Amino acid sequence: LEMFARRQNGIALQTAVAGPGYDSTHNGRVTYIDTSAILDEETLHVFISNRSMDEEAEVCISLEDNAISKLENAELLTGGGDPKAANSFENPDVVGTKSFTDVQFTNGKARFILPPLSVAAMSLKMID
Repeated sequence: LEMFARRQNGIALQTAVAGPGYDSTHNGRVTYIDTSAILDEETLHVFISNRSMDEEAEVCISLEDNAISKLENAELLTGGGDPKAANSFENPDVVGTKSFTDVQFTNGKARFILPPLSVAAMSLKMID
């Protein structure tokens, strides 16, 4: 929750996702990747989840009217790839966040690999 709370200020943006997915009974075609984004002046906060049980996802973030210059900070929430992973008193660190820095920038776009069953929260700086 903390990784979202630190990135809550700004204007919600409409996102579009293209990529592999599955056919859902109630929602039709659903992509494995789900996103939301918030624009806070010159910082773009992006939240990305990978629903795939076993496939990492190649993610590319691009903007229609601006370019991304660098990563301000990012966190990755994961449970080791187990959809039923949970923390307990005996094992308090099964599900948790860690710093996420493996992001490449080319031509104003951010590219990275998102592990299966994970969520990333990122703050990206845009070119002025």
